[in-house]
Amino acid sequence: MVKSFPYPGLSGVIPESNSGFGDMEKIMRVYHQLEVGAIQQPFLELNELLGKQVVDFREPDW
Repeated sequence: MVKSFPYPGLSGVIPESNSGFGDMEKIMRVYHQLEVGAIQQPFLELNELLGKQVVDFREPDW
């Protein structure tokens, strides 16, 4: 299951080549943009459902 994770640098899988993981900050930014936002969205919808802000997420400090 871990090998199917699209971001090898974040999955803990060690690459077979000597090139390493690449730029980890770029990988984290893309992961946050594509994956974390989608995970956060249902929680943010609670704010609309309850009529007040009870859930909030901070942007990461890169």
